[in-house]
Amino acid sequence: PKVESFCLKIVSALEHDHEARTELAIPLGMLPSLKDLTIQSNTRFDVPVVDEFDLEEEISGVLPILNTVNLDLLDASDVAKWLGEYLEEMKDRGNSNEFRELTIVEHAGEDLRMATYPGDEALKWCKDMEIRCVVLGL
Repeated sequence: PKVESFCLKIVSALEHDHEARTELAIPLGMLPSLKDLTIQSNTRFDVPVVDEFDLEEEISGVLPILNTVNLDLLDASDVAKWLGEYLEEMKDRGNSNEFRELTIVEHAGEDLRMATYPGDEALKWCKDMEIRCVVLGL
């Protein structure tokens, strides 16, 4: 399919239960033309990373080259490891210059925190978040 922009919205009735988590697979290989990815969620979730990008390439032969990722989440660290692996894979393939921007909106109670990370700063954010999660035991 020629999908260039995709918004995944996850809505849970358990939005205030911070202990409740689900697992979410994001099969990028099924959207080889994807350029812009948005993920919105009112709940926490885990994204498995285990050799995901090799598997996706086997399925479709193509891993999309994203230009932008927009995250509107309770805790953006939920996708930091997955996104970091994706950005590393793009870097290894020589496509890191195609990624333009990561935008993050996090909901902290009634407050909203917004941050934007251009290009390589997005990968640095992912690595920093992974370290933070390890240190805090998240």
